[in-house]
Amino acid sequence: MFRLARVGTRTAAEIRDRLKQDLQLPAGYFLHVGGKVEQQEKAARSVTVAIAASLFAVFVLLYLALGSLREASLILSAIPVAFVGSIVALLIAGETWNVSSLVGLIGLFGIAVQNGLVLVLQTRSLMAEGKPLPEATREASFGRVRPKLMTAATAIFGLLPILLFRLRGTEMERPLAIVMTGGLVTSTGFILLVLPAIYPWFAGKGKSAKGERA
Repeated sequence: MFRLARVGTRTAAEIRDRLKQDLQLPAGYFLHVGGKVEQQEKAARSVTVAIAASLFAVFVLLYLALGSLREASLILSAIPVAFVGSIVALLIAGETWNVSSLVGLIGLFGIAVQNGLVLVLQTRSLMAEGKPLPEATREASFGRVRPKLMTAATAIFGLLPILLFRLRGTEMERPLAIVMTGGLVTSTGFILLVLPAIYPWFAGKGKSAKGERA
């Protein structure tokens, strides 16, 4: 039923475009598509606004926790990477964006931000013990490999039944599982491989800028 509803959304958009091109309505008349299609469109807009608000709130909380716009922005850079993985996963599975997949993005962004924040905080802790920035970053990244992989693997394995078995009643949850699985793969790879490589440059440049201002 949910698949039919999503197909109906695309069909409704095509009908609107075709009618606007071919149908000449008298003055004072207009076209409107209602019912479940209208409800889905309103729900999708509401979830999109919620995602934007949550991203802004996460950025503010990261800045308050770290006291650095550069580091907060660096942690948030995992979110576009996770988004790309979600899009690729949806294309491979033949699914489309809907309310369920948008909700999956919110949970996915939370996991990606948490992993990046833990890495930065652990690096700072090692630096407070007197270790130089490159060594602290390397030690923190190696120390977080197993927990990050376990976090991603646990989430993916928990979603596998929805992905592999097309059971009755799982049509609504399937896009959510696809989005989270694809995003977890790319965001985990980014946090394990790319973030530790570029963090010393970000943190070192931020410190040099503070020194110059001082």
